[in-house]
Amino acid sequence: MMTDQNVIAWSSINATAIGGLEVAMIPIAYGVSDTCRLLGIGRTTFYRLAKEGTIKTRKLGARTVVLAKDLEMMLSSLPPGPGGAQ
Repeated sequence: MMTDQNVIAWSSINATAIGGLEVAMIPIAYGVSDTCRLLGIGRTTFYRLAKEGTIKTRKLGARTVVLAKDLEMMLSSLPPGPGGAQ
């Protein structure tokens, strides 16, 4: 479960802009620990992938973060696995 400490920033749609519907908050950036948990990898693998440029990181002060859109783009660029769509 993500906490406010672990998720760097949140993006939301103004409820009044979409007819008063309740909209879930969506994280726009993840810290290293959350990124590792989401991908099922360890910190060593995370930093290796970041050094290779596979995972695009940003610095927020002393913190290393990964934008959700960059994480999604990275995952979308991976080749399909066995039985995956071409």
